[in-house]
Formats: sequence, C-alpha cells, structure tokens
Amino acid sequence: MKRDKNSESEEPANNDVLALIEELTNTGLPSSEAYLYLGDVDNEDGWKSMNELVSNLTNDDWRLRRDSIIGLGMLGFCEAEPDVIDMLQDEWDEVRYAAIWALGNIQGDLAVSPLMNLLESSDDLDRTCAAQALGNICDPRSVEALVDPLYSNISSIRIESALALGKIGDIVVSGQLNEIMTFDDDYQVRTACAVALGWFGDSKAVIPLVEGISAFHHSPFTAQLWEPYGDRLQQFQTIVIMSLRRLVHRMQIYIPPPLPEPIPDINEVKMTHELKGLIG
Repeated sequence: MKRDKNSESEEPANNDVLALIEELTNTGLPSSEAYLYLGDVDNEDGWKSMNELVSNLTNDDWRLRRDSIIGLGMLGFCEAEPDVIDMLQDEWDEVRYAAIWALGNIQGDLAVSPLMNLLESSDDLDRTCAAQALGNICDPRSVEALVDPLYSNISSIRIESALALGKIGDIVVSGQLNEIMTFDDDYQVRTACAVALGWFGDSKAVIPLVEGISAFHHSPFTAQLWEPYGDRLQQFQTIVIMSLRRLVHRMQIYIPPPLPEPIPDINEVKMTHELKGLIG
C-alpha cells in the first residue's frame, strides 16, 4: 500500500474534497466510510484528499481526527507518514489505534521504530495493533522486538506477533515459534505459530494447522477486535487456510528427497469435509 508522489505538482486542497465528504455523509455513510471512499481516488484527487485529511488532524473533534487518519491509511501516501506518527501521542485511544493501523497500511520506514516502542506499551491493544502493523510493514529490524511479545500473557498479542514474524520470514525465530506451537495452552496461538511456520515451509506445522481450522467450528475467536477495521476472525481463518495450502503444495513439489524427517501424508491427516474441499 506504500505509495510515493512522483512528478505531479502538489495542489492545495479545495472545496471539492469537502463537498464530496459532505455529500457522502449526507447519504447516510459514516464519515469514516467517506474517507475510505476518498482512499480509492488517485493522482491529483488523491493528493488533494491527503492535504485535506492532514489538515483535519488538529481538529478538536476526536472522531474527525480518527476518521481522517483512516482515510490517510487508505490512501497510503508515505508523505503523510510523519503526520500520522505524531498522532500516536493522541489522548484518545481510538485515534491512536487508527494511527497504528494507518502506519501499517502506509508501510513506510519511519514508522518501524515508533511501532516497536509501542510493543512495550502498558495498553494491551496498543501492543496487539503494533504487532499487526509491523507484520504489514515486514521490516527485518522489527524481528527481535517481536520475539518477547510471543510470551505475553495476552493471547491476541501472541497471535499477532507470531503472524508478523511469519510475514517477515526470518527463520531465526523458528525455534521459538515451534516451542509455542507445541506448548501454548491457546489453540489460536498455536495455530498462528503454525501459520508462520507454514510460511517458512516447516512440515511440522501441518497437523496444528488442520487442528486450528477444525477448532474454528467449536470455539469463537477471542483475540481483541477493533472497529471499524474489519473482521479479524475471517482474516485469520483465511490466512490459516492459505498457509496450509501453500505448505502442502511446497511439500509435494518443492522439497526434494532425501528429507531430514518424515513429512506427514496430508491424506492421512484427520480433516473435516469442508477442509478437504478447500485443499483438494
């Protein structure tokens, strides 16, 4: 989602952007959805939108600040990154969470250090969201900072840290992920570690991935969710299935013999009928 301004000349925001926001809001859309709509515009209109949204970050209304940050995150222009980083200090939690999400969507280099600092926050949701954002940015500098949260007493933090490490793809953490996948008492955390190991190509992740998908039918996803940024349950289920499919494909085609250890035959693993249809 990271975007850079090329050769276009920067134009000042005009009333067209405000008129569009007002029109969308008057039709019944929340202001955040209006800004999400603005996030789809490109070229000159996109830059006009960015300027207007940045100007809203000093507004007294915290909802307008939050919704403007969401719009900046959807636009993804890295020129807005310093302004969004400043919003990490906002007194309203909802504004801060939106800023963390937006930085993960912008995927700029400047956000890595502030987000790593948030992994030590006293606010559990700060740490959960920061881990997720760092996973979106995929900067190797954050690997070491994401290891300690794997041992947090908050399951959502362990889940997002494991997924982030899997996305970054540094196999130096495979030992910790294997340990947690084996011994953690939360099946969702074990599944997240299996997803990461599946992205690494570790065959030991197959059975935990299958068990994780089966468990979705019996227990609700309990990691903390934050609105209005989507249904994390659906996202989690999707990446678990994708990781399993990718791992099975990799095992069957890309791993040459002799193998260092036996790889489970996926046809012999106990699976639900639905799962068989997904990977068949």
